[in-house]
Amino acid sequence: MLKRVAGGVPCRINHALLTALALSIVQWCGRRGRGADHAVLIDVEGHGREEVLADIDLSRTVGWFTSLFPVRLDAGGVDVAEALAGGPALGRALKLIKEQLRGVPNNGLGYGLLRYLNRQTGSQLAKFAAPQIGFNYLGRFAGARGRTGRVRPRR
Repeated sequence: MLKRVAGGVPCRINHALLTALALSIVQWCGRRGRGADHAVLIDVEGHGREEVLADIDLSRTVGWFTSLFPVRLDAGGVDVAEALAGGPALGRALKLIKEQLRGVPNNGLGYGLLRYLNRQTGSQLAKFAAPQIGFNYLGRFAGARGRTGRVRPRR
């Protein structure tokens, strides 16, 4: 999936993965009669390095600058079944979710400051619902594949 998305669609892998997650949750909720809303609330975690300003040299730093922020992803107007089957609706869903994620200022880097360190904004943000689902894409890891297709650690 990572190779096909990266080569064929102008988006980040997080956009594709979050689109798939949002569509799957919407379908799951619909099958269980948990509302017809096409939106999901997700906590998105990042390692924080891509959110820091481009002119800052991070080459001598160690570790991550973890960021965590809630985002409401809405696939409204998209035929979820068609999208999950790989039809034309999938492209529309990806575009919708990608634009919503791009609308988050600085990839959510300032959310923690506003929510937990600023009394005025923190009290306002505390009134909103907390996400029940977390998302963190750590990237790709190299490893040897066994016959079962599972990744095994190198020795």
